[in-house]
Amino acid sequence: MMASVLVTVAEAVKDELALGSFVRTIAPERSYADWDEELTDAGLLHVDVVPVRVADTQLAARGELQYSCEVDIGVRYRFSHEEREQYSGRVSVAEVDDLIELVEQFHEYFTDADNAGRRLSTYTAATWQATDIRASYSRDMLRTLGQFTGVVRVTYEVCKTQ
Repeated sequence: MMASVLVTVAEAVKDELALGSFVRTIAPERSYADWDEELTDAGLLHVDVVPVRVADTQLAARGELQYSCEVDIGVRYRFSHEEREQYSGRVSVAEVDDLIELVEQFHEYFTDADNAGRRLSTYTAATWQATDIRASYSRDMLRTLGQFTGVVRVTYEVCKTQ
């Protein structure tokens, strides 16, 4: 059985992330993440690639549909007690800065301004359309759970023959 265009794009985004070099070592996984839930494993970086939706579909030519596929890249990290400041219990500003930099690097990696957006090496039929930082971090999650959550959305267009 062939996967949907949206799932195929998400899988290719995950593969592309695995090829990159970033401020932190990552092991991207494709999932249907619930980013508003508390992580139970402190000290482990999660990079989730989530197929979000087909934002638009239109007839490209006779027998061919054009899909606009949105995929989120979630960066989640729960800080351990050892990573927090001893007296205040706050998360280290430098640690949060590092994760915000990772979110920005993902944005820049897929935007790739020199080449008008990053091509997906494992799904070359997809054409980059946009990259947006949806959340540099979640203030509420950081404050209440000691958990960093950032999200980058990439959009790719694919023509599919019926």
